[in-house]
Amino acid sequence: MIATNIALSGVQASVARINVGAQNVANANTTGETAKAVTAANAIGKTVNHAYQPIAIYQAAAAAGGVNAKPVPAVPGTGPRYDPESQDADADGNIEAPDVDFASEDVEQRKALFSFRANLSVIKTDDQMMGSLLDMRV
Repeated sequence: MIATNIALSGVQASVARINVGAQNVANANTTGETAKAVTAANAIGKTVNHAYQPIAIYQAAAAAGGVNAKPVPAVPGTGPRYDPESQDADADGNIEAPDVDFASEDVEQRKALFSFRANLSVIKTDDQMMGSLLDMRV
């Protein structure tokens, strides 16, 4: 039973990693104003558009076995991008853009998928073992 609980925590962590990666990719083009523009906007009471803050997953071993997965802000989260035609551009033509690397996100999603499959195999094997045990007792 403990193997199933450990594998279930791994499945949940894998799902969280896949969701975070999908969210990062989906919001990779959600840009906003630079810090310089935000300071100026706050001075005149203008509404500020913030760039999307990418998310990462922090995984740590759980006390009872298994893993805990917690979403945390990715560092560095955003950086300047030159786009003078954007409505969010500052005087220098820069906007704030999420620092999302599509190749890294793809690799992380594939790793999460492999982890999901491995943990699912543990659950299936545990189920088969319990079934065999019950068949022997009957």
